[in-house]
Amino acid sequence: MYKSQALRGGLKAAAFALLTLTSFSAFAQTDGTKPKDMDPTARAKHRLVKLDEKLSLSEAQEKAIYPTLLEMAQLRDKARMEMQGAKPDADTKAARKAQVKALTDKIRAQLTEAQKATFDAMKDDHKEKGKGRKRGQAEPDAE
Repeated sequence: MYKSQALRGGLKAAAFALLTLTSFSAFAQTDGTKPKDMDPTARAKHRLVKLDEKLSLSEAQEKAIYPTLLEMAQLRDKARMEMQGAKPDADTKAARKAQVKALTDKIRAQLTEAQKATFDAMKDDHKEKGKGRKRGQAEPDAE
């Protein structure tokens, strides 16, 4: 009886160790890097994966969309660098917004009608999540 209790205890310890090691290795595989902390290439690839998950892109669509996503990521980095220490003026903001819209339209042009509907819904959801996150704004204005 003593041997079986020791054996059970050993098996429990081994199972616990295996579970712990598996958990640590799974955690190590995701480094937790947020898209905003990635370089433009990694951010574009990350965004492409996310779009593919939502839109089931074809290989041809992925090849056509990736350069646009890379351009958007590079534009974002450039804007971030320009904004360090200085607030952009209205003209700069408007120009950047027009560039992003043109790039978004370029992506949209590669999509099927069903994918466009999903893409537009994704953009709307993103806009809704962003409302209220501006400095000093507790909730969106109701007009």
